[in-house]
Amino acid sequence: MRSNQHSAKQIPEEIGGTHVASQSYQENVAADAVADSLSVDDLYLSPLPTTPHRKHNPQAVNTKLKVKRLSEDRLIQISDELMQLAEKIRYFHPLMAEAIDEAWDATEEALRILSRDELW
Repeated sequence: MRSNQHSAKQIPEEIGGTHVASQSYQENVAADAVADSLSVDDLYLSPLPTTPHRKHNPQAVNTKLKVKRLSEDRLIQISDELMQLAEKIRYFHPLMAEAIDEAWDATEEALRILSRDELW
């Protein structure tokens, strides 16, 4: 009998999961209380409102294409002028040429954006 008492003293109380089980039980009760307080409508997102379907106005489409073509032509012209200016000034003022190169890079980025139809 003495050996049973001695072995019982060496076994910590956490073995057997009594502490963990009571904590998880409290968490489950708290989660059930939160779930009971929610209604079915709170569980789902409300649907997005639909946008009315618009017909494309041919005049607006033509105007948009015209603006796009004019913008593209002007950006190409500016890009060429910036490249020529940077080449002329590069020897005399390298820092200024670097700033002009950055402006040229910006025109290239603008042309890429302009070419993406989904952004129009």
